Amino acid sequence: MMTGTQSLDFSVLLSRKKTLFVSGLIAAALAFLVSRTLPLRYISEGGMVMENATEGTVAPDEGIQLVQTQIDVLTSAGLIRRIVQTLHLDQIPDLEPAFRLPAGVTAWATTARDYVQAALKSTAGSGPAPEDPTARTVALIQKLLQVEAKDHSKLVTVRLVAGSPDVAARVVNAIMEEYVSSDADVRNHKIATINAYIAQQSKAMTTDIEAALQKLLAFLEKNNLPEVGGGSTAALQLSRDEEQLAIARDQLALRQAAFDTMSHGGSVQGAEETLESQTIQTLKSYEAQITQQIGSLSPIDPRRNSLQAGLNSIRAQLSHENDLIYASVARNVAIARAKVQALETAVRIGSARSQDVSKASAEQRQLSSDLDAKRQVYLAFLTHAEQLRTEAEGSASAHILFQAVPPKEPVSTYGTLSVIIGFLGGIFLCAGTLVLRDAFGTRVHTTTELELVTGLPVFGSLPDIKQLERGGAFLMGRGNASATIETLRAMWIWMRSERKEHTTTLVVTSSEHGEGKSTVVTALAQSLAEDGFNVLLIDADLRRPNVATILKLRATHFIESVLANEVTAEQAIIRDTRFGFDCLLSDGSSRNPAKILLSEEFRQLLTASRQAYDFVLLDSPPVLQVVDPVLISELCDHIVFVVQAGRLSGDLVEEATRRFKDAERKKILMFLTQVRARRMDKRDYFGGYTYNADRRLQIR
Repeated sequence: MMTGTQSLDFSVLLSRKKTLFVSGLIAAALAFLVSRTLPLRYISEGGMVMENATEGTVAPDEGIQLVQTQIDVLTSAGLIRRIVQTLHLDQIPDLEPAFRLPAGVTAWATTARDYVQAALKSTAGSGPAPEDPTARTVALIQKLLQVEAKDHSKLVTVRLVAGSPDVAARVVNAIMEEYVSSDADVRNHKIATINAYIAQQSKAMTTDIEAALQKLLAFLEKNNLPEVGGGSTAALQLSRDEEQLAIARDQLALRQAAFDTMSHGGSVQGAEETLESQTIQTLKSYEAQITQQIGSLSPIDPRRNSLQAGLNSIRAQLSHENDLIYASVARNVAIARAKVQALETAVRIGSARSQDVSKASAEQRQLSSDLDAKRQVYLAFLTHAEQLRTEAEGSASAHILFQAVPPKEPVSTYGTLSVIIGFLGGIFLCAGTLVLRDAFGTRVHTTTELELVTGLPVFGSLPDIKQLERGGAFLMGRGNASATIETLRAMWIWMRSERKEHTTTLVVTSSEHGEGKSTVVTALAQSLAEDGFNVLLIDADLRRPNVATILKLRATHFIESVLANEVTAEQAIIRDTRFGFDCLLSDGSSRNPAKILLSEEFRQLLTASRQAYDFVLLDSPPVLQVVDPVLISELCDHIVFVVQAGRLSGDLVEEATRRFKDAERKKILMFLTQVRARRMDKRDYFGGYTYNADRRLQIR
């Protein structure tokens, strides 16, 4: 296990740009697929106007509180419950936005839920209490419903989020209509209660007045008095009653004329009560505004329908208010007539009282005073009753300004947003994974770590040699003293110094496939040939040969034919004319490579090659996958074990080297390849010293 202080190194991301981009694309595709299953939310909106006929007498804060109270009523459970029961919303599946899953998945989820509930019921003896569908629907609508009013505004907007555009519009319109209907019922009930109270009290008071009058008349008849009262007082009271009677008759005539005009088809619009009605003036203002908006729209504008619906609603409210004014005028006529009758009675009584003031003046005055008091109380009650009726008719009311229409498009399909979030999330997740794995992983990255986990000598490290390829040839031409060439040259010099024989044989292997062993052995052959050695490169990977692909060579005969004694080695060996070394390639046709490598023919081939070449290089398969390199190592002087930096854990590399015998492990020379520049240690390779074309010496 590796030890040491770990640190985050973000430079690892520079070499994984393609991985990051692909991760972002995959995450974006997955996010887009997920967005296709997210619920679609449709919002439908309707508008209401909250009116108050007594607005001039109500404080602004109190008016705002009235609007807020009406909003609370709109969102109350009782009102919504009536709508749910009327429209049977508990049986509509599209009310709540739901995930767009396939029918099979939805059915499976429902079955699983039922199964869990049944299991809980069987385990506990009784499952949870069954949920009331109506209560659940009411709670859901309250959650999805939005009722708002701007500050100091009479307009209240009602919005609902639903899974279907038709359901959203239907529920909003039902809520507004139910509220308007309930508001009208409450107001009508209030007016009816006040009218019943007025009628009852009026009947009782007129009965008292009639009783007082009969008592006074009985007294006058008993005492044979021709008039009530005496002297100037009775005459003055009679004069006042006659003046009030004349005024009351004029008022009755005016109200009767207005009522007759309305009754015979006259216009209500010019009536005094109409001009004084704040509600009618507000509705007329809304009517004019909406009419102007409709006139400015084209005949095909989709907003025309909602505005026309609002205009029709306002006109219906105007008609309703005119009917209320007509009824109010009729009541005013009745009150004026009752006042005239009362004053006529008073005049008659005054006339009777003024005829005889000589007898029982004290009792007569008392009876007359009682009668006058009852009459004044009755007149005051009629005035108060009219005020109560006016307040009841002018109480807060609501009107639908425009109906909700089904929206054509959902609020959002989440497509573009999900792709962007998924792409960025995939990149950040992959980047975090790479950085953390690089910092806290157990993979081998440096020569120090490699030597620590294997306990074997590490000769050095190389950058990614594959990046030096160009058309199948490495950039190792004459005069190029690069770091790669110098490091490989130092390796063969060390190998030659370790042996006294003229020929050196070595096998190149690795732990797993793809770590660059074939590239390293090919680069080493080129470097040796450049230095003037006679080199033979044998592709001993009889299962997956790769040397011919790297060098782009074509052979007629292969090592399998040589070992089968079908051709000679001289016939199978071909020359790489670009760098001047020989190659014995493989076609991978052998069915039992281990048997071939253990054969006497293969041993004789290596013996003959030793006599003909300075270096014999063998490319073998990975150690963790086949036993071939272990067999070949017994016939070679050195084992070059290639480890790709950052690919395998130290445990795997150690296990791969343990598969060699102890005697062969002494031949192993570890070599770290594809090391990133930030992990390169200058002690592990030769930096190189490039050739200077300008050889002129400037001595000063």
